[in-house]
Amino acid sequence: LTCSLEAVTAQLAETAEMDGAQKKEVRLLEIYGKWRNAMQRGQLHKLQENYDTLELDLERAHSLCQDMSTEMTQMEQRCASAVSNHCSEVAQRDSRIAELSGQLQAASVNEVRSQEVAQ
Repeated sequence: LTCSLEAVTAQLAETAEMDGAQKKEVRLLEIYGKWRNAMQRGQLHKLQENYDTLELDLERAHSLCQDMSTEMTQMEQRCASAVSNHCSEVAQRDSRIAELSGQLQAASVNEVRSQEVAQ
């Protein structure tokens, strides 16, 4: 069944030549019904194609979101590790500063005592 306007017009012209008004009306309704069904099938086919395309797009978007979520989790882990390492380094520096400060105080006290003894 073709659903072009020319085909429908040709079938309508054939129907116009038939005997009896009732036969013409029935035939016109048949032709129109077939033409409308064909058009609807074509539209439904297009809608199905659009739906399939949208479904694929949705699957791709979902996959992309999962990939991004995984990347975000990995980034959070790297950041947490970097912060932890930095805090550990700062604590080690603070400890070393305290140690050196204690040594400096002890050396200073020893120096003062040495000078007192020398006098």
